[in-house]
Amino acid sequence: MKIDSPIPAGLGDIPAGRAWAGMVVMALTVLLAGCGAGQSPQPAAAPPPTPAVTADPNKPCTLLSPEAVGAVFRTGDMTSQPRPDQPSPNGYVIRECEYFTAGRSVGGLSVRIADGTTSATQYTDRLRQRTPGAQPVAGVGEAALYYLDQETQGALVHAAKAWHGKTMSISYIGSSRASQEQLTALVKQAIDAA
Repeated sequence: MKIDSPIPAGLGDIPAGRAWAGMVVMALTVLLAGCGAGQSPQPAAAPPPTPAVTADPNKPCTLLSPEAVGAVFRTGDMTSQPRPDQPSPNGYVIRECEYFTAGRSVGGLSVRIADGTTSATQYTDRLRQRTPGAQPVAGVGEAALYYLDQETQGALVHAAKAWHGKTMSISYIGSSRASQEQLTALVKQAIDAA
């Protein structure tokens, strides 16, 4: 079947439906090519990079992320909040970060940096001598302990290591229901990051 309307040369033998389809395809090709003339293709926008958080013992919340605490305790929606610095009677400052889920505290990380006159092992041995029931924990810092804190009724893992000529100690105190393994994993992550 041939159409009676004028058809461009060479298309007279093509059935009418195909002729129009071919012209439409050519017209769209020319139109689309003209729309992008003079423009180079734009790459897809990349998501902005997430700024890296530098671990800083003077800012304990940088040593242990809320996500890490949530993973250990198998809970989501974890947040952290730095606490005000506390002066110690021994002359150093105690810096703390508290962790929350659903508005409820699940414990806190504390960091103390003392002068280097006492080694990490000596520092931890002294703590062990004055803390009933303290048990050594292997593989965390230079020396570490686990014990139930009589004052707060919480479980605690404490570790110490040499740091820039000083002695740094890191503790995580949580509910007495938290296992030694859970608390040890948190302190290990924090002390390794420092």
